[in-house]
Amino acid sequence: MGTRPNTIYVTIACYRDPVIQSTIDDLFCKADNPSKITVGVFLQQKADENLITNTYENRVRVDVQEPGQIFSVCQCRNRAMCPLYDEEYVLQIDSHTRFDQGWDTKLLDLHKSINNEKALISVYLPEWYYMENHTEAFIRRYRTFARFVFNTGDSEKTFYKHHELVPMPTNALDAKEQELELGWYLCGHFIFGKRDFFTKILQPEWVGFWGEEIINSLRAYTAGWDVYNPADPPLYHMNESKSIDFSRPKLWIDYPQEHNDRRAPTTDRIINIMKNNTVGPEELFDVRPLSDLYKIVGCDLGELFYGWYTNKNGN
Repeated sequence: MGTRPNTIYVTIACYRDPVIQSTIDDLFCKADNPSKITVGVFLQQKADENLITNTYENRVRVDVQEPGQIFSVCQCRNRAMCPLYDEEYVLQIDSHTRFDQGWDTKLLDLHKSINNEKALISVYLPEWYYMENHTEAFIRRYRTFARFVFNTGDSEKTFYKHHELVPMPTNALDAKEQELELGWYLCGHFIFGKRDFFTKILQPEWVGFWGEEIINSLRAYTAGWDVYNPADPPLYHMNESKSIDFSRPKLWIDYPQEHNDRRAPTTDRIINIMKNNTVGPEELFDVRPLSDLYKIVGCDLGELFYGWYTNKNGN
């Protein structure tokens, strides 16, 4: 099947999010070429909820399911990809995202400037939040690049406390006129690239929630894909903690036991995969070794995580 040039499929996994419709409205309103954009949403909502009311003449393809049946964020993201047809590019975002005017043109131009079919653009996005009367505020960054490191300070404390593998992004290097820098980490709420990555590197559905980003980063690298961090991404991710008079339902609040039961097994399996360099359909690929990735990261993450794991468990 051929693809339509410069078309974008926006994939969104949504859990009962009351701002999903405004996210869809904003992405179409702010696009230079809305006719070349299609949205696929895997939407978990209750029977009395009606969160998506405008499908833009069926340009928004929605797969709806009652909550309480799926507890893997990766499975939800794979389901959101199912309505993909012939779009050339894919943009993965969260259901609470905002956009700059012309975001589609900027992302396409950035990707083409890399001249690498296996390039992925990803970074933790700048923030937006609700002020009083639901007025939207935006926090723009200076033009710096994000570096993603797992340090022996905050990252280690988070692992001991919550069994999570969470990097500490730091801003480094004045970007000046430079738009992109080679990185390695895939941020779940913003990934942009050619469709092949999203259709051939399916996300492992044994992952609950925590661990999604690190395992997908490892799989992408060992499959031969390169991640680039943009200095000035044209999207924003919601900071709910700063928002006034707003809260959204959470899977881990609605179903705490089912969610928490998956946390430690996911993290433990990721650590074992890294320590043993496990190659398999839902583990690593064999195009590039993890040892090459560690040269970019600056340390052997497998040994680092295994050290934390053994200390945590008293071995």
